[in-house]
Amino acid sequence: ATVYVMTILPRKDSVDARNQRVNQQLRDWIAAQGNSRIKLLDSEKDFRALSNWSSLVGSDGVHLVPQGYAELAKIINRYL
Repeated sequence: ATVYVMTILPRKDSVDARNQRVNQQLRDWIAAQGNSRIKLLDSEKDFRALSNWSSLVGSDGVHLVPQGYAELAKIINRYL
């Protein structure tokens, strides 16, 4: 079986910087494992690459709007 570890999506609040640090720790940990059955699903990197990513996050700064979930589904689909 393959295990996918997904990074935390971007936020539009003060917690975003902490989440970016956690995501980097996930990237580093997975790279250090050297296990081809553990894969990184880097949703943060791919979501931030969208030119309109901040408009895909709702007014609470955390949860995605419907179009944001559609974009997240596309990102996940590329990894699977």
